[in-house]
Amino acid sequence: MQPEVDPAIAAVPVVKEEARVQIKNVDMPEEMQQRAVELAKEAVQPNASPREIAGTIKREFDKIYGPAWHCIVGKAFGSFVTHGTRSGLS
Repeated sequence: MQPEVDPAIAAVPVVKEEARVQIKNVDMPEEMQQRAVELAKEAVQPNASPREIAGTIKREFDKIYGPAWHCIVGKAFGSFVTHGTRSGLS
């Protein structure tokens, strides 16, 4: 048996909330930074894990800018990362 759906609720369009991006430190060209933000917004899905999001961003950066990119996504973690000049974003 299907649950009843209120027609008033069923008619309301679902609007995806825009993901907020906060950049704390950047050392990369503006174009590359904007691409990173776009990829992050695209990668964030309701059921995606931080590992899946990071993997998506890393693979795209590897394709676009060449291999050896690292991407860390999460809320509670620590890291120490070194990078080449003009290629870091945190």
